Amino acid sequence: MADTDRQRLTVTSKIDPAPVLRLELPEPVLLRLLSEGALCAAEFRSLDAASHQLVRKLVLRSCIERLKRARTEPFSFHPSKRRHP
Repeated sequence: MADTDRQRLTVTSKIDPAPVLRLELPEPVLLRLLSEGALCAAEFRSLDAASHQLVRKLVLRSCIERLKRARTEPFSFHPSKRRHP
């Protein structure tokens, strides 16, 4: 591991004690995770400008997909899930 990578991991671990992973995901997988709400864009960061731009586009696409789904799904009311008594 290069010295800069060690420094980056050290700085990150001081801010967030959880281990940091470096992953690559295919675009369709990231879009699916965002669309399903399984992953939020605030939970990760892009490592380069090109990835950042692609993530921005995927976040917008996932929002559009979720809105379309919300329009087609029937509204259901569950009294047991009310937040306010």
